[in-house]
Amino acid sequence: REAENGGPSADSGAEKAALVEITNKSIRFFCQLLLRSPEVKRKYADHPTPEFFRNLPETEMLSMLWRGDFDPASPANVAAFSATLSPPEQSCVADLLDSPLPPEPEKLAATCLQKLHRQSLEKRETEIKALLGAQGLGAEQIQALQKEKIDLTKQLHDIPRHFSD
Repeated sequence: REAENGGPSADSGAEKAALVEITNKSIRFFCQLLLRSPEVKRKYADHPTPEFFRNLPETEMLSMLWRGDFDPASPANVAAFSATLSPPEQSCVADLLDSPLPPEPEKLAATCLQKLHRQSLEKRETEIKALLGAQGLGAEQIQALQKEKIDLTKQLHDIPRHFSD
């Protein structure tokens, strides 16, 4: 991995360690479900990683697990996959595997995905509000941002809210 970036750097360990800290509960649960539930892994394995993951922090591990070639039904297979990761990533995977599997994995995965989509849209909505408050925007830019904000509002309305939001 370090060779891809031209070799190790003095702070590469700290950067990688920061990449695998998962404080977002929906991301953490989804990672855990991908690692431990064959049904969840199978359901999402054939789908590309959602574009909206790019708009959210802490999705690096989630994207890696989404695309990862491993079978949650086989602990040896998951261990072999984990062995290909950096030490901080391995530590994160070990922590996720040590946590108890939540009930109803498929239902929880769908709920987590909806929550993450909502978070991504809300983040973009906040960005648009900030841009609309900026000085020096042309009429076309303002109109485009307002249209995007209306589209986001419609999308947010279509995503169910959950009690823990």
